[in-house]
Amino acid sequence: GQMDISDAVVTTTPALKALYGQYSDNVFLAPNSLDFRAWDKTPAKHSGIRVGWVGGGNHYGDLELVRGAIRRVLDKYPEVKFYCLHGVPDFWKNEPGVVPVNEWATTDVYPGWIAKHGFDIGIAPLRDNFFNRGKSNLRYLEYSSMGIPTVASNVGNFKETLTHGHTGLLCDNEEDWVRNLSSLIEDAELRKRMGGLARRDCLTRFNVDKNAKAYLRQLRTLVKQGPTLEEAPPEANESLQLAAGNC
Repeated sequence: GQMDISDAVVTTTPALKALYGQYSDNVFLAPNSLDFRAWDKTPAKHSGIRVGWVGGGNHYGDLELVRGAIRRVLDKYPEVKFYCLHGVPDFWKNEPGVVPVNEWATTDVYPGWIAKHGFDIGIAPLRDNFFNRGKSNLRYLEYSSMGIPTVASNVGNFKETLTHGHTGLLCDNEEDWVRNLSSLIEDAELRKRMGGLARRDCLTRFNVDKNAKAYLRQLRTLVKQGPTLEEAPPEANESLQLAAGNC
């Protein structure tokens, strides 16, 4: 396979780095990063409070994880609406208080498309399984770029990169989800402070202007080093083979 003929492997999370380390001795980490020229958006103003999620159609199991918590929060706070963008599961298509948005946006307008829905709080639920432990914290980066505080599952890269109570809130069970969402709903200053801290965190650690330079330095080192595989097929040794492990 690709890993067998690769001189180096690039991954986006420590879990993937550990996994691919079984197949390559030359694995390095290049975390997902944002171009803040595109992502420096301000969420649209609106009445009430909006809790939101955005993602593809392969997260139904993850969203099922917070189905009960979202229902309890909506019942507790009449001023709150839950916005579910793009990958809307059937159980939220006719649910009171839930605003399903079935449209989607191309990459060039995606940041502005999210911003126009005016999230006050963003969520990132993930079931604790092998696949999700390898996923990156991209949802945290996207929310944080706009100053939106994140409530996430205490799993994988979210667990590794969010500081609970500082740059976000982490949840292990339904009670955590209800409590953490409630604390942000009830405290506008907390939302503003946590969203601001998260944005600064992402500007510092997950900024493409900074991380691309580190990535380039590593690639130059690999090119200078040249192919390292002794038993690769002849066509593979004609140039450096690089595999990317992304999730």
